[in-house]
Formats: sequence, structure tokens, C-alpha cells
Amino acid sequence: MSLAAILLMVFAVVVLWGGLVVATRFLVTHPLPPEDDDPVAPGGPTDR
Repeated sequence: MSLAAILLMVFAVVVLWGGLVVATRFLVTHPLPPEDDDPVAPGGPTDR
């Protein structure tokens, strides 16, 4: 493998794993809000 190919591969691996680490840390520090048990979609059925 040429030097350019190795450098590009290392760059791609760092970007992919770095993105995974950043996303994981973000979700740990900013958890998703809980979902409603019975959501009513806009324009959905209503009680009449």
C-alpha cells in the first residue's frame, strides 16, 4: 500500500471512530426525553 492510501485509511478510521465517541458522549450527557405512552399525531383521530 502506498503512503497516501495508508494516510487516507487512518484519517477515515479516526473520523468514523471519533464520530462514534462524540455521539456516545453527547447522548450520555444529553439523554433523550421520555416518549408519551399514548401520543396523538397531528391530524389524527380525536375524541368527539
